[in-house]
Amino acid sequence: MAAQIKTLLILFYLITDLRVNKSLPLLAYKNETGY
Repeated sequence: MAAQIKTLLILFYLITDLRVNKSLPLLAYKNETGY
């Protein structure tokens, strides 16, 4: 269950990030969040 919740959170944050700031690299975002 924890893994599924984490996956949903990652997808949610990635989609939101793409909408808000398309120029932000996904790798940098992953490094910041620690996922």
